[in-house]
Parts: sequence; structure tokens; C-alpha cells
Amino acid sequence: MQVFLPLFFKKKYIRSFPGLQTHYMYYTMYNTNMFTFTTPYSPFYRYLVRGGAYLLRTFYGGYASLCACETPPFCHFFKKNVKTCTKNLHISKKSTTFAPVMKKILPIFFLLLLYTPLYAQHDTTRLYVNLHMSAPAEDSLVLACMNTTESYVSMPCTYSSVDQFGLPVTLSGKIYFPREGLPKRIVLQPHYTVLSNKEVPSMCDMGEAVLRDKGYALVMPDYLGYGITCDRNHPYLCCELAARNTVDMLFAAQDFLSKLNRQPQNDSIIIVGFSQGAQSALATLRLLETQYPHIPVKQCFAGSGPYDVARTYDVTIANDNVGLQFTVPLLIMGTSWGYNLHLDPNYFMYRKTVRHARKYIFSKQYTATNVTIFARMGISHKVSKLMTPQGMNKALPETARLYNGLLRSSIVHVSETDTILGEWTPRTPLFLMHSYTDKGVPFENSQSLQLMLETKGVQNVEYDFGDYGDHISSLFRFLDILTKRL
Repeated sequence: MQVFLPLFFKKKYIRSFPGLQTHYMYYTMYNTNMFTFTTPYSPFYRYLVRGGAYLLRTFYGGYASLCACETPPFCHFFKKNVKTCTKNLHISKKSTTFAPVMKKILPIFFLLLLYTPLYAQHDTTRLYVNLHMSAPAEDSLVLACMNTTESYVSMPCTYSSVDQFGLPVTLSGKIYFPREGLPKRIVLQPHYTVLSNKEVPSMCDMGEAVLRDKGYALVMPDYLGYGITCDRNHPYLCCELAARNTVDMLFAAQDFLSKLNRQPQNDSIIIVGFSQGAQSALATLRLLETQYPHIPVKQCFAGSGPYDVARTYDVTIANDNVGLQFTVPLLIMGTSWGYNLHLDPNYFMYRKTVRHARKYIFSKQYTATNVTIFARMGISHKVSKLMTPQGMNKALPETARLYNGLLRSSIVHVSETDTILGEWTPRTPLFLMHSYTDKGVPFENSQSLQLMLETKGVQNVEYDFGDYGDHISSLFRFLDILTKRL
């Protein structure tokens, strides 16, 4: 049975749409009430499908998102590897004319795109399991929070950690474990960058969590500033704090699984992360190897991460181009909040950028795709149009304070004389993936990391560098690799 939007997206009307014969479009409906469209990268089709995504959310509820691919093979990921999807629709019909109905409906899509925010629609009244205080499996709260599918159980949870000031704070996240039997091992997975609070693990089943039905206990923190702490500022890319919060959730999850008599079969863990999650994954590995060597880590998978945030700042300004505009205010203000710098946003960014950030980014109501589309309507990709001249001049004292914060957020820093800073030498086998053409997180980040590892003589590293398309296309490749290797 093929499910699609009634009236608006009848199969015969879609087949009449010109140009689709050269592309693949999959409509995937997860049994977790999450809807995902995947299309090749084309602004015209992105607009069309985004309007359809909104209608889908209106008719069926759930969480709608759009992922872009530059080449059709990446679209095959959902068909081949995601076992939880229940429906796939493949459209490849040659035609040269519009259907009359599509002529009338297309303007509506653009109106919906321009004037209607696409929120991640989930019930915000959510129960959380306190991993520290919950009783064994018969606990009524534990049973109430369990979301059970055929293969796994997911559970929103809270745990104790610290904030950027070192003060106690209660954070949230989600854990997954097999419905029956013991988990193979724990997989620790910090997530990629999100903007809407309803996109975080505790509020939805993220598409990134592809290992949830493979027999692992998957541990995914929300990060400080999201989940139950969404009223607080998010210290974006402050990796030391993210690692501390992630390790605290690992400890809480281990204790909780022990109470449920679901201890993993293997004590060693696997750390996985993409983009912001990749930076957090390596920071977490560094924290475990330096302060908790008794916890064995089998392997760490990191894809397209901002490992050298300071160099990213330099490269972005030198090229006068940023792939994702929302990362500029996120990075400046996240660094300020994370290290208590009290930076003035109007010193670093133009007023238009600040207004855009406050309304669409820091409100935590809009998805990253929404913000990117809104940015195209008036926010440039040129850094010189986003940041002020003094904000790009490291010689000025205020900008130097920001740059020092970016150095603290860098897993590795390469100075002008190629002197490697830092005492940590990884012992865990690493898998590193990055695309040469990634504009969201420049490839120079992985170059810096590779230089650090080679200088320190680290041998157990597998590099997977190549032309894999943009940031989102790289994500699909990374998830495909995870599903095949784990």
C-alpha cells in the first residue's frame, strides 16, 4: 500500500510533473511517527517538497524534515538500510506538461513556504525517567515512559551533570535498548547540530539513530540548552562541557541498565558522532582516555566534525563564504555563553544578522532547514555581509577574546609554525570521514586532525576522505557506513 497526500499529491499528478524522470524521490514513513522526504539538491524541488511536507504534517501529524542529496545513490540509503521504514515511493515518469491541478496547487506551496514555519510537531508534555533514582523494571514511571517497537525500546530520561559554571544541572536525553535480550554493548552518540528544541533526541526519534534496532544500547544526550534545559543558552561547540555531559549520561545509563537487568554483553563501548556530534565524540573519547581509563572504548566513528574551530573561523573569513549561515551567530554567541565571555553580538555581527538570529535561531522554534530557507530570503552567504569588520579582525582585543574561546573549543590546534598543542594521544581505533566539498564544515578541520594524529604517531586510524557531496550527503554516507560495520 502506497501512502501519500490525498488530493494534493495523487500519484498520477506527481508523475505528470516535469523533470522527475531524472531524479529519485522517496517518501519514507517511519513507524516512529517521523516523516522524511529525500530529494536531489535542487531549490525548485526543495520548495515543492517542503510545501508537501507541511501538508503531510497537517494531515497526518508527526515530524517532517527535508534532506537534500546531490546524487541519487545517496537516496538509496533509506531504501536499503533503514529497516524501520514502512513505505517507499519511487517516482520516475517522463512528462513534459503540468497537470492542471498542479498548476493551481504550486502557488499554495510557495505561500506555505514563505509564511508558515515548519515546526517539529511532537507532544511537549513528556514524561522522563530519572536514571539515578528510578527503581527496577516494575517502576510505573519506567513503564509509562517506555516506547516499544518490534525491535527496541526507547525512553526519554534525565540525569545529573554540571553546566558551564560547574554548577549542578539536570539534563535530558534518550536511551534505546533491545526489546528482548541483552544489548551487545553501549553506543554513545552525541547528535549533530539542531536548532528546534523538538528535534533533540528526547523529543523525537532522530534519523541519525540508525543503530537503535541493531541490538545496541544507544545513549543520546540532548546537550545543555536543549531538552528540559531549553530555557538556557546552548554553549555551541564548547566540546569540554559537551564531553562532560555525555560521559555523565553514560555513567547514569550504565547504572540504569543494571537496575533493569539489561547489562550489555560487552563492557567496551563505541562512540559515534557526525558534525557537531563528531567533535563531541572525540572530546568524549579524550575525557574517557585521560580521566577514566578503566572504561574500555572499542572504536570511535567521527564524520565531518569541526575539530579545529579556530581554523574554521580563519578559513571562513579568508574565503568570505560560509556554507550554513546560522553557524555564524551560533558559534559567536555559543562561545560567549560557554566560556562566560559576555560578548556583545552587535560588536561582531550586523543588526540584521542579530535580528535574524534572535528570531529564528535562538528561539529554538525553527528547524535548521527552516532557518536556511529564511536565510536565503535576505541573509547572504558572504561573511562580510554577516559580520562586522571589527568582528573579523583578530588583532582587536574583543575579537581576540572570541578567538581564544575558539581555540579552547578546538580538539586540535595547529599554530603558524605547525606546532601541535595538547598532550592527548588517542589509543582507541578511529574512523574519520569527511568530504572535500563539504561547505557546512570545511575539510580543513579533518586536515588539522590528521596532521595532529600523524605528528603524534597514531597508527590505528582509518581515513575516509573523498568527494562525497555536501554536508547532508556526507551524513547519508556516514550512516550507511555505520549500518554496514556495526
